[in-house]
Amino acid sequence: MKERHCKRRVQSLIIVVFCIVFIQKVPSWLVSHGTQFLISNGILVHPIRRLAKLGLFPTLLSLTENIGAFFTAVLFLIFFRELQSRVKGKGNTGNNIFMKKSDANRLCLLGLMGAGAAQAITFCLKLLPADMQAAYGASMSIALNGRLACFLFIITHIIIVPVREEMVFRGLSYEILRSSWGWGGCTLLLTILFAGNHRNAIQIAYALFMGALLSVIREFYGSVLYTIAFHIMFNLSGSHIFLSEYMEFFMYTGTIVFIISVILVALDMKEMRTRELTERSIRIDRPGK
Repeated sequence: MKERHCKRRVQSLIIVVFCIVFIQKVPSWLVSHGTQFLISNGILVHPIRRLAKLGLFPTLLSLTENIGAFFTAVLFLIFFRELQSRVKGKGNTGNNIFMKKSDANRLCLLGLMGAGAAQAITFCLKLLPADMQAAYGASMSIALNGRLACFLFIITHIIIVPVREEMVFRGLSYEILRSSWGWGGCTLLLTILFAGNHRNAIQIAYALFMGALLSVIREFYGSVLYTIAFHIMFNLSGSHIFLSEYMEFFMYTGTIVFIISVILVALDMKEMRTRELTERSIRIDRPGK
């Protein structure tokens, strides 16, 4: 029995790693080789050159890759849910992570929490040595030439990327790992995998914190919509597209908002837990009703 459980754990981890690598790499490979094929065969050369001169070509490539990864993640999730329904019985797929009714107030609260978390991390980065701040700033610098580039950046990195990452990590991967690893093991593994998906040491450090926090939100609230709301607002606030002139003000204000929202979310989770225990106790006391 123990050997079977260990084998199941290993299998689920291998499946998750395969899904993450496939979703990340295959659309990127297809877009890269597709672009090379078009250029080498003289197809759409003039539009590509014009986009390159405007500085929009890399952004469009990133947008195409992320759209491909998004639809690949959707297909993987649909396949997994169908497989799960066949194993457990028709119509039984566990919690419906997308269609589960979401509370608008909680979505707003978690969105504010995500926006505040980005500013709190910015505040912490200010405490680092100047050379580390400069190196991180250079790696994160965004060349946005005009409104169109800004619009494409928002669509790609503030909407599509957070939704795709949440579907992959707190959606598909979470469901695969949760049953075999338990909540603690699932959270640890996904936090490490999510952090490893980022580019540099500072990003990895705050992705560890963010990954653990998102797993807690996913576990207690049950719907990936809440983690998507957090992640979108985190990326929007952290991009500083609209905050450059008032960065210091928003940094301190956002840190305060984050602390307050953490307290409110913790109280909400405690209330939810108390309500669940009460309802469970009532069902046990009245088994026939």
